[in-house]
Amino acid sequence: MDSPEILAFFMGRKLNRALVRKLKITMIIVNGLIDQAEEKQIVMRSEKKWLDELKDAAYEADDLFDEIAYEALRSKLNAGSVARKVSKLFSSHNSFENAMNAKLEEILELLECLLRQMNALGLNLKDDLGDEPSSHKTPTTSVIPYGHFGIYGREHDRQNIHVYYDKQVDRHFDLKAWVYVSEEFNVFKITTDIYNQVSSEDIYMVKGSKELQLELKQKLKGKKFLLVLDDVWSDELTEWESLLEPLEAGRQGSKIVVTTHKESVASAMQHYHMHIDIHNLEKLSDDNCRHLLETYAFHNQVSHSSHSVFEDVGKKIAENCRGLPLVLKTVGSLLRSKRNVQEWEEILKNMLPSDNILSTLKLSYYSLPSHLKQCFAYCGIFPKGYEFYKEDLVRLWMAEGFIIEAKDGNDNEVVGDAYFNDLVSRSFFQMSGGSQKCFVMHDHIYDLAKSISGEFCFMMEGKDSSVEVPSKTRYLYVRHGDSCHSHGYYKFIIEKVNKSQVLRTFFSDKYFHGSYRVMHAILPKFKHLRVLFLYEYRKKSYLIQLAI
Repeated sequence: MDSPEILAFFMGRKLNRALVRKLKITMIIVNGLIDQAEEKQIVMRSEKKWLDELKDAAYEADDLFDEIAYEALRSKLNAGSVARKVSKLFSSHNSFENAMNAKLEEILELLECLLRQMNALGLNLKDDLGDEPSSHKTPTTSVIPYGHFGIYGREHDRQNIHVYYDKQVDRHFDLKAWVYVSEEFNVFKITTDIYNQVSSEDIYMVKGSKELQLELKQKLKGKKFLLVLDDVWSDELTEWESLLEPLEAGRQGSKIVVTTHKESVASAMQHYHMHIDIHNLEKLSDDNCRHLLETYAFHNQVSHSSHSVFEDVGKKIAENCRGLPLVLKTVGSLLRSKRNVQEWEEILKNMLPSDNILSTLKLSYYSLPSHLKQCFAYCGIFPKGYEFYKEDLVRLWMAEGFIIEAKDGNDNEVVGDAYFNDLVSRSFFQMSGGSQKCFVMHDHIYDLAKSISGEFCFMMEGKDSSVEVPSKTRYLYVRHGDSCHSHGYYKFIIEKVNKSQVLRTFFSDKYFHGSYRVMHAILPKFKHLRVLFLYEYRKKSYLIQLAI
């Protein structure tokens, strides 16, 4: 708002510059309050609603600033227009100025009302605005490769199950495949992933699932294979029957390893197999919890005597992690940037004495600097188990304006790359088991992103007539079912999305035939759109169009 173009625009127009300046100052306070409110770990329903309203008002103010900046740029470009366009131009300016002044007054009144409500709720967040911020120095280590820190407390488990990356396993099996399944048990997708890993050539275009299954059956015929299906939730017998049909072509001695949180999944598999072993992974012992936490907190340098002052408080923190490796890794990564005992004690004080994993993981989110908070919360737009490339996510952050311009001359992609690596080092993202180039969020981390983003990120699935896009939604993911290709579905999309005129991201997981009709109908409504992502399932390529 301080750019020469904006200032010149105000000098020649009737916009109330004092109101804009007042709103700008108010927004500095509002953004600080949002950070403070999150760190207070608001749990009361009334307080949570107030915080959501404050965030929504902040989005509206930001959109208003964008409109003013856009109009200033348009005026500059039209400055050289011929005389016959001048009267029309001034007429449009007068209309714009009147609307903008009215919006300025409306948003300021809303923000001031919310600030008064804050005091009524007894939050007293303004008292904390002058406090010194915590140090969020990014660790200087590079991204830690998988397995670098070793394995803790799983010696007995290793003797009872197959370990995927093991030389003996490689010699025993002809083919191997690892597929991350998560909550969506899509037989076609799982079968495709298996085929692509056991075949020297990827398969992209097939006529149907039956043809794909026949192709996979031929690849596995007479071969001894190891298949790992990671994080499975479905126990539907019909789905398992369809998936296992081509796998029966494998040679005797082939193994399928399934990891799951539900015992009923094992029952579903037992329906088709004469012999099945169930191996329960227990929580880590107290000693292993402490060692794993120290390893991540001190970057595997646990032998230094200077770390002994953290021993007592570190032991208590480890006990609060309830023997869960993911929580230990996440909290340990958080502690890595804390270099005095008082900071560790503060973390311990804020750890809730419950088995609610989210309450513990939120500690890591609260410790993030503001620019990383919005980058991570944005990931709540994706479905659970979604695999993404680093470069793609960085470009989405850039289009949304999340990347703070570097002062050292680095371009935004370099800065975004550093953001991404920082989140990886803090265990928010991890390498996908299915691809060494893709990343994924663990299910608990994903739940954290959804919990934080709330209604601001929304997923619309299939053709559910009861679904309504929340009015606060800024980031929308449209997940198409296999049967969503009719003219009625196009009309359904238009009706549901037409009301969402404040959208900043429109993300479609499939570039379906005829979607240009939908785009033509709804894009003119998206005045604040920054990202348009249309996925095209064709030779593993995708189409990205960024509206910046």
